[in-house]
Amino acid sequence: MKEILESEIATVLPSMLHEVDRESIAIRSDGRPVAYLVSPREFETTREARGKQAIEALKALQTEVALNVEQHGLSVDELMRDLDRKAR
Repeated sequence: MKEILESEIATVLPSMLHEVDRESIAIRSDGRPVAYLVSPREFETTREARGKQAIEALKALQTEVALNVEQHGLSVDELMRDLDRKAR
């Protein structure tokens, strides 16, 4: 990944827009990244991957809740009431 200082961004942005298809660019300020310039393809790929991860996490949670409900002999409604009471 290429890096650039925040203070340089205005002068080099046009050329960077052509480079970003080949590699992502980290924009740094005070030695730390403040932003990343990525291609639309990389952005969409990352967003899709995060969406898939979220769906998998929800499925795993749903399975875990169903197993706990079954093990403790609760209905889903009873479980939701218990969780709501605990959240208060």
